[in-house]
Amino acid sequence: MRTALVRPLLIAAMFGVAPLAAHGYLIETLDVHRDGGRYQVRFTVHLSADVRAVRALVFDYSQWPRIAENLTESRLLAILPDGAMRVRVVFRTCVLFICKNILHVKDIRQIAEGELVTENVSGESDFAVATESWTIVAAGTQTLVAYEAEFKPAFALPPIIGPWVLKRKLRQRLTRTAELLETIAPATALPAS
Repeated sequence: MRTALVRPLLIAAMFGVAPLAAHGYLIETLDVHRDGGRYQVRFTVHLSADVRAVRALVFDYSQWPRIAENLTESRLLAILPDGAMRVRVVFRTCVLFICKNILHVKDIRQIAEGELVTENVSGESDFAVATESWTIVAAGTQTLVAYEAEFKPAFALPPIIGPWVLKRKLRQRLTRTAELLETIAPATALPAS
């Protein structure tokens, strides 16, 4: 095996996610760490989909329910003076027999071509802290998607669930997002070049 392929495959094996040849995506990095009540997430995936189509899905909040199946609401609240969009999203998550609707109000800014950042709106979300960064760039004939986030829930996790279950759910969701991006992006209408 070539050295360039060994590292992504080992990482995928460690997290129980295998690259799926049928879909053509390869998860290179999928890390979820907890430090006290804060979680840090790093996710890097290579997709066999057009970079413009992937950006069209990820950078448009109205498209998010297509790539996050647990999202029940995604709507624009305001356009801020600096051009940022304030968006309200609600997602439903269930762990074992406990389900919860989680509200997240965040400001979204496209800071460069292929780069998007979001920041939590304090006091309006179920998060005390939450920041996200998306970078979506062409990588040869593929598209590289890099996602980083740090968040601290403003709600307590029941002891029966614990942080390890949250980490597992995050890994499952990110893997599913990669699969949906790979499947949906080819059918996405591309912006004019």
